[in-house]
Amino acid sequence: MKRLLVIALMGLFTMAVSAKCVGGQWLRQLAVYNDSVFGVNTAVPTGFVGGTDAMNLMEYAPNDTWKSPLAGNRGRYLYSATALSKDKECMILYPYLIFVRSKVDTTLDMAFACCQKQVADEIEVAVAQEGGDRASLSAIPVTRMGGAEAMQWGHADSVYIVDFPVAKPCLGRFTHCVAVYMGKSGRTPIFLKILLTDKGYARRAAFLAAARGCMGYLGRPMLAEQKSALPTNALLNIHKARVTRLRHGEPLP
Repeated sequence: MKRLLVIALMGLFTMAVSAKCVGGQWLRQLAVYNDSVFGVNTAVPTGFVGGTDAMNLMEYAPNDTWKSPLAGNRGRYLYSATALSKDKECMILYPYLIFVRSKVDTTLDMAFACCQKQVADEIEVAVAQEGGDRASLSAIPVTRMGGAEAMQWGHADSVYIVDFPVAKPCLGRFTHCVAVYMGKSGRTPIFLKILLTDKGYARRAAFLAAARGCMGYLGRPMLAEQKSALPTNALLNIHKARVTRLRHGEPLP
């Protein structure tokens, strides 16, 4: 049975490599993993190039610096791959998807609760980096979408888009961060980050339109249990990736 499962997964891997517009072996592996485990499509938008083939997870939060005053990992999230626009004015961070199950209460689905908490935590972290107070939190624009508008973002039920204040550039050039949080009932949430230069931010709408196609919910459900993903994990070595820190500003000496 195990041998048959491995053969089936290898067949899925081969089909995904030929069917999806993804760049690099690492991104192709992630596309298979996200597709088979979470029912999520992963692709590189037109006009972008997939990132490095190295198995590498990045820990990132908007405006988080090497001198972050906040302890722990609050507001930070892991990202599993990148895609860079050909003009190098935009970089997309693809999230490392995790299992989210059950209900928080009778009215609020876990996926939406996770989106709301991640939005709140990341806004607070971003403001705190520059000594902002709680009054500064309301100054950060948050766009909320539902219905047909949210469906345009990978068939999501609900979408939040946040323009974060960036005091120090990331990687020496990205001076803006637009975050997209997608939620769908009964499914794992998707947290995208879109890093932009000043020139890239002038074309914000075009880059957001391109990012709409890079991840989305497919018509089939995710696996019922996390342990069901273990054969896929073993085959693709997703969980053996290294974790590096991606921060704003210059690294500490």
